[in-house]
Amino acid sequence: MGLRERRLWGKIERETVREEETMSGWLKWDGEILLWIQEHVRAGGLNGAMRAITHLGDAGAFWILLAVALLIVKRTRWLGAACASALAMAALATNVLLKNLVHRIRPYVALENLSILVSEPSDWSFPSGHATASFAAAWALFRLAPKKVGVPALLLAILIALSRLYVGVHYPTDVLAGAAIGILSGEISARLIRNRRVSRLFENDSCFLEKITEFPLETAAKNVYDRFSFQMIRGGTPRCSSRRRRSCARARN
Repeated sequence: MGLRERRLWGKIERETVREEETMSGWLKWDGEILLWIQEHVRAGGLNGAMRAITHLGDAGAFWILLAVALLIVKRTRWLGAACASALAMAALATNVLLKNLVHRIRPYVALENLSILVSEPSDWSFPSGHATASFAAAWALFRLAPKKVGVPALLLAILIALSRLYVGVHYPTDVLAGAAIGILSGEISARLIRNRRVSRLFENDSCFLEKITEFPLETAAKNVYDRFSFQMIRGGTPRCSSRRRRSCARARN
């Protein structure tokens, strides 16, 4: 397809999308917010900073690296597990399901006067993947980590979400929906990790991954025996030692 044909096709596509979106009032103000940001908020000195912030969320790379770093360190492994599970749920809901169901066109295609500050994304607009991933990991940290870690993570997620509006690649409703999905994913992940049956696997002094890969089988069985401190009484009924009664009670449940 030549340049002339591409321009003609782009014009037809814009006109079709514009006619469809003007039928709904909420979509109209959705686009007007982006045009207002472009006219009144964008400034030369701010453009570079917002580009850098928005690139932190590309493919969730920053949050994935953060989750991996937390998983490597033994003391923060449970936080890394929370971030990783939240990101996985968010990616499934956003990139696999909703984007391919809604098929919403990007705003710079529908709005003729809107210019973008980054390269054109190749996927659909709704919901924002940057906002979803950022809020998923940040909310998990906010719920589980100390405030000196959780609050900055949440502030960074807000900045990344706002940067998607600033650079002109998402509607406000895309970002709001992504933030809601991310918060839901982060909350589910945080509650799962808070469950002591799950978090105990990551808080144990011995590496959990080493335990489940130890051989021979007798060694693994001995580790399980030692961990829960079972004592056999008549009839083969397991009983906990007095020193670790509470831990054993949770194990039986």
